Amino acid sequence: MADPVAVVRRFNRSYTQRIGVLDDSFLGMGMPLGPARLLFEVGAVPVTGLVPTTQTLRERLGLDSGYLSRLLRRLERDGLIQVTSDPGDRRRRQVILTAAGHECWKELERRSDEADRYVGTFLKCVYLRDRVGQTFDGLITTVMEFGCFVQLLTLGVDGLLPLASLRDDNYQMARDGGQWIGERSKRRLAPGVRLRVIVAAVKPVEGMIDLELATD
Repeated sequence: MADPVAVVRRFNRSYTQRIGVLDDSFLGMGMPLGPARLLFEVGAVPVTGLVPTTQTLRERLGLDSGYLSRLLRRLERDGLIQVTSDPGDRRRRQVILTAAGHECWKELERRSDEADRYVGTFLKCVYLRDRVGQTFDGLITTVMEFGCFVQLLTLGVDGLLPLASLRDDNYQMARDGGQWIGERSKRRLAPGVRLRVIVAAVKPVEGMIDLELATD
């Protein structure tokens, strides 16, 4: 069994590289973590219902005035935000996204969701690593030329059922390419089909789960 500490360290290295925390391109957005974090907060208006001011951003992010000003200048220079006077109080400055800023914010949110899914898959793989050999109820989600992807229903995570592991029959791809059919049993492996699978191998860092068809 792999050392749990080593697995977590490998995940930490992989994850920080994937999202670019230590690079100049957080989540591949072409900007470091600081400006990306500020841009995300500025674009959270639909959530808060309030147009952020420099003061609320400083308090929300825990930044000092000098560092916040530098981040705002960078985002302004990149054409992603506008800093204007608050019509209700000219002493305050509001921060709003430009059209380009809105597009950048949506892409940032999409990539953040992808990173969240990566973490979720890692944690589910860690859970399954100690359950190799156990049987789970599954649902075929996708059929490929090399096998099927099966969602483990209790966890909501997909694993691969390789064609090479199907030993109960000789399976052939249907003409429409949408299912595998057993030559003798005529068993069909297609999207939406429920089946029982065994967890054969798990690689948490890579997010890979190998499955085998259960005989029960």
